[in-house]
Amino acid sequence: MIRKFTILILVLFSICQVKAQKQPFFFKSYYPEYLPINSQFDVSLKGRFFENDADEMHFYILTETQVELNEAKFVNSEVVSNLVFEQSEYLDLRGSIYRIVFENENKQVDYNSLFQLYLTFNSFNIENVQIKFALDFIKDNEIIDSYFPFDNGDNFLPEINLEFYSPQKIAQKSLKLNVGEEFKIPINQEMESQLMAEFWIKFNEGSGKFFSIINEASQDTVFSLLLNEFNFISAKNGYEIRSQKDFFIGGNVWNHVNIFYDPRKLLTEIFVNDSLIFFFDHFDTFSSNDIEIAFFNDNSQAIFLDNINLWDFNDNHEVALANKNFNHYTAENSNLFFSFRCDQYMTSNESMQIDYSSNVQFVKSDAPIFSKAPTINVILYDNFYSVEWHNNALLTADEFVLEKSIDGTNFVEIFNTQAEDNADKTYYYSDPKDFNNELVYYRVKQINKDQSIVLSPSVKIGQGELQIFVLGQNYPNPFNPETTISVEMLETIEAEIAVFDLVGREIEKLHDGILTQGIHTFQFNANDLPSGIYFYEIKTPVSSEVRKMILAK
Repeated sequence: MIRKFTILILVLFSICQVKAQKQPFFFKSYYPEYLPINSQFDVSLKGRFFENDADEMHFYILTETQVELNEAKFVNSEVVSNLVFEQSEYLDLRGSIYRIVFENENKQVDYNSLFQLYLTFNSFNIENVQIKFALDFIKDNEIIDSYFPFDNGDNFLPEINLEFYSPQKIAQKSLKLNVGEEFKIPINQEMESQLMAEFWIKFNEGSGKFFSIINEASQDTVFSLLLNEFNFISAKNGYEIRSQKDFFIGGNVWNHVNIFYDPRKLLTEIFVNDSLIFFFDHFDTFSSNDIEIAFFNDNSQAIFLDNINLWDFNDNHEVALANKNFNHYTAENSNLFFSFRCDQYMTSNESMQIDYSSNVQFVKSDAPIFSKAPTINVILYDNFYSVEWHNNALLTADEFVLEKSIDGTNFVEIFNTQAEDNADKTYYYSDPKDFNNELVYYRVKQINKDQSIVLSPSVKIGQGELQIFVLGQNYPNPFNPETTISVEMLETIEAEIAVFDLVGREIEKLHDGILTQGIHTFQFNANDLPSGIYFYEIKTPVSSEVRKMILAK
């Protein structure tokens, strides 16, 4: 359902002025990233018809037959109106095609100023969809200019590509905040690095404040996040915002928010679905002990929260952004000290006591929280590959199916086994080498208890002549009596590393067994050996290499 609209005042971007010199139309789209299957969703189009001689502008919306345009609204200056649309035809394109007619003689509308179209769609049993657009300028019943949904130079209108997900039971329940309710978490501990708050949020309708960081001592708000009446996120902090990016929030869809707040550097960065939306400074300094985070519902309809986590975070931002779709993940240099999901929470600080309204509800969640895919590794032996994987979805995974492909696209099952709720268990399968193909691919299909499916990344293995390792020259060389031998493994493989004398007798075996991908170093001590020339060799099932070194006492 499209939200109620009030007067829309939009700032004309410089890009519009540039476009005005080249073409009579400016177009930009905003659309949701995470869409549950069989859902209703909103798309916002920002546009402008520059001065032209056309009598009418015919705007076309082209979708798959499983996506249906339900409602369209036009917002321009002081005009907010429902648009009349009709199913139409445009060239030979298939699918559902809708046409909206804009008449230049309509004196209530200034088409030369920036406007927005709010489109609401219904989707039916579709996993992905392209929504395309076209525009015709009409004068005296003739087309005088057109913009196309396919590449045609400057007259190309970019399409929207959407993917739908099937909610998994692992999401369980979300917290529903009705109008006027709040949910507060006092930090009560000093940050060694920075506070990182992450959560999923879904809005139905309305606008208003939904998140704040508050100075408990003064009760001053450090900053707040709001949803404005035009469905865009805005920030309010009283300070100068260094960077800001438009982000449209559609109704009934989930969005993920990451807030990195550094009370020592006085910096805040806010990401929504991996995009940096706000970056600003603070001018007041205070301890993280003195703050609390708070969720509000100042909207006119309920909002929903899921998977709220608080971290003392000291890793790269990408670690958090890449794991937003999982209930659990680890960050090597960071500490998760508060986690709230379903109707329970975990904290490493007993003094942290959450405070929320007594009538909040916990309802079934359809947030895009998924079980983790298994980690897969392939080890090369003389005549076979050992495929190994681990279960990263304890209590969720039911069965593992190992699949193989020779083209990276078409996979066939070669093995299956039941999943066990044992984090230490390694699953194995030995697959004989097939030298008829230069490449093979392996992946694990995880079938969960709710019958949802998660695929591991595929692993590509070369079966012809390929470089498996890079053997470095020992250092120092000449040496007395110790030297370091290094090898970089490009694949995980069985390897043997040994030192030989000038006539080929083995002096010492430095390694015999699996070497994982990465750089490995080995120390060789020749304290009991005479000066002279020696050799060191690495052998794998695929190739071998020998290098010379000199012992000079």
